[in-house]
Amino acid sequence: MNSSVAIPCAVVVTALAIVVLLGTGSARPAQTVTYSYDGETWNSALPTPLFDKDIRWVPGDRRGAVFHVFNDTDDDGRIQVLVHSDNSYFADALTVSIDGAASAEKCGVVMVGPHEKIIVGATVDMAFGAGNETQNALSDVDIVVQWDNRESVGCGLASGANDELEGTNS
Repeated sequence: MNSSVAIPCAVVVTALAIVVLLGTGSARPAQTVTYSYDGETWNSALPTPLFDKDIRWVPGDRRGAVFHVFNDTDDDGRIQVLVHSDNSYFADALTVSIDGAASAEKCGVVMVGPHEKIIVGATVDMAFGAGNETQNALSDVDIVVQWDNRESVGCGLASGANDELEGTNS
């Protein structure tokens, strides 16, 4: 090929490459679900547990915590707040609810639409009738916040197996 043809071909190929590269633009950031205590600083998990690990639970206790959730995905999902304990007496005595949402005994659930930010108010109660077994025992109690976008309803994982959970915090 002579130089009078090679130079214009090289210019055309270079111009096409530039047009193709400019046309792709920047890729959309990865879609995620993020959490915040203040609604301004967002993380993939809550930076601290909802409640202090060294809490002394007494029958009739009620504790609440508020956090924000941002579902920056194209799909509906739900936030679940679950109670886990290594002591069955504590597990039976503690219940959780989420403000403005239906709740189960060991789990509160609220739906979060695509690209929606919500404020979640979670409350944990210890039954007034909790027995002496809870008053004289030490127990690990975890309040777990998890994201779930599966089709199931209810809190099927509230029994304690959290190895499949996405976005788990305690």
